[in-house]
Amino acid sequence: MAGQRLAQVGILKNVSAAFMLPADHRLEQRILSMKPEHEMRRKIIREWMSLPRDKRQTEEQAKPFAKKAMGRIPSSGDPYRQIMGWLLPRIGKA
Repeated sequence: MAGQRLAQVGILKNVSAAFMLPADHRLEQRILSMKPEHEMRRKIIREWMSLPRDKRQTEEQAKPFAKKAMGRIPSSGDPYRQIMGWLLPRIGKA
């Protein structure tokens, strides 16, 4: 592989081996290394953003969504507050 050869020659001294993998392998490794909470956060945010735009315009629309999603996240704190923290910055976004 060209990246490995450049690293051997010393041109890419500080480049991680992960950056020399094809893009799909890097993505797969990143996803596999995520904590389960982080993956669930991503899943909940994707679900929220997949709703029609008019269904995610207000905090009032986010509240029932967050309550429904509460049981899906492992949380030592307040899962409702945690989910609302994820959703609020995305309310009304494209």
